[in-house]
Amino acid sequence: MAFIPHTYEDGKTIITAEIMKSIEDELVAIRKDMGLASYPIGSVHVSTKNINPENTIGGKWVAWGSGRIPVGVDTSQAEFNAAEKTGGSKYMQKHTHSTPNHTHTLSIVSKSLTGTIYNIASQSKGSSYGASGICKVRSSKEKHGYGAGTANGSSDGFTITATHNHSVSQTASGGGTTGSAGDGNAQNLPPYITCYMFKRIA
Repeated sequence: MAFIPHTYEDGKTIITAEIMKSIEDELVAIRKDMGLASYPIGSVHVSTKNINPENTIGGKWVAWGSGRIPVGVDTSQAEFNAAEKTGGSKYMQKHTHSTPNHTHTLSIVSKSLTGTIYNIASQSKGSSYGASGICKVRSSKEKHGYGAGTANGSSDGFTITATHNHSVSQTASGGGTTGSAGDGNAQNLPPYITCYMFKRIA
């Protein structure tokens, strides 16, 4: 309603009910205009009450950012270089870094390094001597002692060969033996507080 000028009578102001209503309407309109001036189109209104600003300051508003956390624009980062870009995930996606806590158990298979030798120092033709396991009688003319006439060669003694390998087996609890990424349900939420957000579109 347009503002109705005051009516004067004998130098006195006469305010009728209609004038009062006009003044109230004007005050409401001014308040809404001031409110809208504070929120140009594209602005976001944040409140803990679910009241669309259309009902209080006018304009046209829509719910905005539901279930999302606002982040300031940063032109140096591709994810944040423009307004109203969306991204991220409530849950961490499956990858090796999201594996739930688990343990690995390593077991090393032992390797026997035992052997025996006998009668090497006094060996002579026909005597019983030898070696087993990691010990071995020398491979060249080994059946010969020290005394002249009893030996037909010059090499005697034994060798020890201990070259070996260990095998390692792995078992795991919570993640499997292949280092799987788990069920992918690890939460990825920062501390938060909820509110209602409305964006002015007209």
